[in-house]
Parts: sequence; C-alpha cells; structure tokens
Amino acid sequence: MLGAGAGFGGAWAYDEFGPSSASSGAAATLPQSGNSTISSTDSTTVASVAASVLPSVVSIENLQGGQVAGEGSGFIIREDGYILTNNHVVSGSDGDTVTVVMSDGTEYEGEIVGATADYDLAVVKIDATGLTPLVLGDSDAMVVGDDVIAVGSPSVSRPP
Repeated sequence: MLGAGAGFGGAWAYDEFGPSSASSGAAATLPQSGNSTISSTDSTTVASVAASVLPSVVSIENLQGGQVAGEGSGFIIREDGYILTNNHVVSGSDGDTVTVVMSDGTEYEGEIVGATADYDLAVVKIDATGLTPLVLGDSDAMVVGDDVIAVGSPSVSRPP
C-alpha cells in the first residue's frame, strides 16, 4: 500500500513539476530528424561499412538429419568460393555439407574442406567464382581504443 502511494505521488509530482510543466504545459519533444552531424555519405559510419561488406557476408545453415540444426555467419575469403566461418556452425553436418545463402538470397551447397575445434574455425567451399572477398584491416596498424565492427548475417526466416 505504501509503495503504491509513493509511486502515484511520484508520478503526480513529475507531471506537476517535471520538465514539460515549465514550457506552458506542452509535452517535451525529441529533436527532429536530419539534425545529425554525421553525413549519411560518410564512409566511416557503421551503416556505410555494413553496406560495403554485405556482398562478402553469407549465412550458413547446418543440416542434420534433414533439419536445420544450426545457423551462423561466414565471409568470403577468396573469389573462387572459399568461405571462413566458425567450426561450431558447421560441426556435425550431414555429409560434411552445409547450405550457404548469399546476401542476394542465392543458395549454394557448401563442402566443409577444413575445420578446427581448437580455434573454432572452419573453411567451406562453394562452386562459384567472381565472388567479393571481405577486405580485412591491418592488425599491425590497430591500437587500443580503435573502433571495430563485428560483421555477421542474422538468421532469416524463409518459407518452407
């Protein structure tokens, strides 16, 4: 009872004396869109980096017993169809194959050509050429405090 009274009293006091009461009873408003100091064409924004790497990022579906047992991301490392992903994404797949879904929705059967649980890395090969490998940064040029971006492909629900 005491808690409910305190809650109602606090809400009344905020309504009565809060920030909107000082401006002739008008509700406080958020800043208008377009007030950003960052240009939408700035190549260093997260959105522009994400857009530039999109063609290199793939989704991977691990089928076990005909059912999707796991999903994850990977990225193209060579234009002739080699993809790097995590071992836990592909581990236990039927016949050492996975389904690779490109950013445009195109699907390929991928063959697991190498994997190590120690480093949680795996390499998958698809039968495709002319792909766009992901350009990685120079780790020797990085310093503590530099911005980083994790790139991945969220799982997408597709109709059966």
